Amino acid sequence: MQTLLPFRAKKTRTVLHHEVEKLVSYLLDCGPVWTPAKELTAALGFNDRKLRLLKQSSQNRVISGPGCPGYIHLSHCSIPQLNEV
Repeated sequence: MQTLLPFRAKKTRTVLHHEVEKLVSYLLDCGPVWTPAKELTAALGFNDRKLRLLKQSSQNRVISGPGCPGYIHLSHCSIPQLNEV
């Protein structure tokens, strides 16, 4: 006889279009500088996990990754910066 364990299903993280656009717009306004996650969380009210989800949903308009100093909009990112991400 098998025992059923009380596993919970993972919560699906929802990303709303207007949240992605809010991040994209903010980064466009920041100009050609890397914006730290702490600044984005203070300005936009998103936590680190939500920022990563929004970046993934941005259709590559938001650039960031491990070792990056923050987030930047694709149109403000140089080719050498892209190669480092």
